[in-house]
Amino acid sequence: MQIILDKLKLKNEIDRLTILHCIGNLFLGLALFADFILDNFSFLSVIFLAGFVYFSFIIFQVKKKLYYSFWTFSFFLWIFILSRIGHYTFQAEYDFALTSYILSLIFHGIEIYVLSSPIYYPFVSWWEYDFRYRNDLKVKIKNEEGKEFDGRLVDLRRGAGCLASFEKFPIGSKLTAMTLDGVEVKCIIRSYRQYSLGRPYNYGVLFQVDGYEFLKSFNELKNTWNYRKSVLREKKLHRMK
Repeated sequence: MQIILDKLKLKNEIDRLTILHCIGNLFLGLALFADFILDNFSFLSVIFLAGFVYFSFIIFQVKKKLYYSFWTFSFFLWIFILSRIGHYTFQAEYDFALTSYILSLIFHGIEIYVLSSPIYYPFVSWWEYDFRYRNDLKVKIKNEEGKEFDGRLVDLRRGAGCLASFEKFPIGSKLTAMTLDGVEVKCIIRSYRQYSLGRPYNYGVLFQVDGYEFLKSFNELKNTWNYRKSVLREKKLHRMK
């Protein structure tokens, strides 16, 4: 799998994400150290500290490479932190450990919110084995030279999206995506993923909504996307009855 980011444009955001990750892990480390002291240096506390060091290294690597396993690790991390918060909630003498766990949860939550953008982690309906019910939208992709290519819009969230196409475009390319209904939106490529040969490139794009006309087109695209999503959900539910 190959993942390329527009590091020139995303550098500041990537740096902020790294800082958020480190701060979240710092508070988590402090909380675990407090556990270590409060539990009178028990064997279980030693296991937690050793596991934290190893787990921190693994989750940092998968986040750095933007592997989807990051979400699995994050889920288990949240479960662990929430369980420790529940453990200390009604124990006033352990305020430092409780506060550290809460702050760690907050910083990791902010990091996860930023990374959930299609620029970093597009949500492709790979789990839907029946292509008739996949939540994607057929589009025509036009490059700056006016050439058109077939593609699909497979994700649309927070002013960004993911375009899938077998045509390779360089990072920073300005594209125009047009739906079958004639709605046109302009976007710029900020990242792309290629999982394997024979599969399309997934481009993380940022939509340009400068001005009323651009905003109107983008809102029409969102309405089309949401309508199709609801129709497919109803068809699938009807089939399952």
